[in-house]
Amino acid sequence: MEKKCLYCAKQVPPDQHGSPYIDDWDYPEGIIICGNGKFNGVNVEDLDMVNGQLNDMTDHIGNDRKFSPRYYKNITEMVHDIAPRENGKPYTAAEIGIWKSLVLDWDNAYLTKDTNRIVSRALGLIRNTPYEYKTIRGVTQSEWNILYYPATLDGEIIDKIEIGYFNKGTQWQIGEVDDDFNEDYETTIYCYGWSEEMQQKEILDNISAYYGGDPTPEQLNMHVYDGEVTVPIYRMFP
Repeated sequence: MEKKCLYCAKQVPPDQHGSPYIDDWDYPEGIIICGNGKFNGVNVEDLDMVNGQLNDMTDHIGNDRKFSPRYYKNITEMVHDIAPRENGKPYTAAEIGIWKSLVLDWDNAYLTKDTNRIVSRALGLIRNTPYEYKTIRGVTQSEWNILYYPATLDGEIIDKIEIGYFNKGTQWQIGEVDDDFNEDYETTIYCYGWSEEMQQKEILDNISAYYGGDPTPEQLNMHVYDGEVTVPIYRMFP
């Protein structure tokens, strides 16, 4: 009999599968997730640092809502001392003006509820790259968090972070089918697509990366999880 299927994939039951984004080892550089205390944050210390810098600078705002820098000659010196740029380069005059506006807004943020915008803009200044933020969501209403990310990051990666963080994808074991039609599973992958067609494509891409070649759907045995069966067990009495 000719062996048509060369590869195999079996879905891990949903209550057992993990995600590469459950832990923060696989996040792109510069990612921060923080805001919902019910969920683990990612690089929260970076956000705490920026919050602290903004708080420190608001201490130099007088009652008249004007800057009166204590211990500093001017606002420029204050910003460079409290929130220096990561690459060590000085801020431009225009960027100092942005800092001034952000700090004044931060001092009033308890009224405007505009903290996410302020923090993302401050991160962009400190790291010398624009930042954006997004509320990422899981399945239920209580599953949410705030994602801060470099604006240069691809939108597809942002979607994968949201899916992986709340573990909304699927996990699969993949392997080869031997000459006796036995399936030998060798490694585990994570898929982000919501449909079986999308998952099949991701599986084939991973098989290609792992084994080489250009596998086709006809060469794949794909076992989709479809529920579990409970079998009653009896004992004799007495």
